[in-house]
Amino acid sequence: MIEGQEGLNWDRWRRICADTERLGFASLRRSDHLISLMGPQTSERDCIECWESLALAAEWTKTIELGPMVSPTTFRLPGVLAKMAASVDSLSGGRLILGVGAGWNENEHAVFGIPFYTREAAEWNFSRLNPDEFRERRDELDRCCREIGRDPATVRRSVMTSFIVGRSRADVLERASQVREVVTPLGSLSTPEEVLDNRKDAWFVGTPEEIAERMRELSKLGIDLFMLQHFLLDDGDALQLLGEVAKSLQ
Repeated sequence: MIEGQEGLNWDRWRRICADTERLGFASLRRSDHLISLMGPQTSERDCIECWESLALAAEWTKTIELGPMVSPTTFRLPGVLAKMAASVDSLSGGRLILGVGAGWNENEHAVFGIPFYTREAAEWNFSRLNPDEFRERRDELDRCCREIGRDPATVRRSVMTSFIVGRSRADVLERASQVREVVTPLGSLSTPEEVLDNRKDAWFVGTPEEIAERMRELSKLGIDLFMLQHFLLDDGDALQLLGEVAKSLQ
C-alpha cells in the first residue's frame, strides 16, 4: 500500500507498478489524500493525484489488482466517483478494487461520518495490526452480516499496516533508520533499535522468513489479505524481499 501523499511522483509510481507486477503481488493499493499527513514540515512532499495514477497503473500493468485505499466520499460526488471507477475498471480489464471511506483528516475535511455498509461491501479493511481488536471487530462484522441475511464469508477481510524487512539484522536496522526519516512520529526515537522496538508489534519486522511466519499465524484469525504500507518509495530491494514473502505464502 503506497502512501501517495508522502513523496510519490510519476517516476516512482511507474517503477513501483512495474516492480509489484513483476514480483507477483496480489494487489497494489494507494492512498487518496491531497497533502502529506506527517506534519507542516513535510508539506512540500510530492503528492500525485490518486485516480489519474490508477488510470496509468491500469495501462502499465496486466494482472495485479489496483485500487484506492480509500477514496473519501467528501472529495467527489458519488456519481463522479462511480464514473471514474467504472472507467479505470474497464481500462484495467476488471482489476479495480474500489475502496470508499468517510474521510478522517481534519486538514482535508470539514465534514465526515458515512456509515459502514455491510450490505454491499466486498471487502472490510482493518487498519492496524492488533489481533485482539481485529477479532472483536471481525465478530461484530459477522453479527451485522447475519442481521441482514448475508453470509459473512462473502466479505473479504484485509489488514493494513507497514513493514521493515531485511535479509539480515543489519539490513533491518538500516531500513529502520531510513523509515525514521519518512514517518515523522518515529523521528523522536534516538536509534534504529528503538524504532524496531517501537514497531515490532504494530508492523511486520524482520527477515522474509520471520514476516511470513507471523503472517501465517495471523491468517488463522480469518485475515485474507495483508496490505503493507511502503514508505521507502525508492527501495526496490524491499519490494523484492516482500515478493519472497508472498511466494512463500502461496
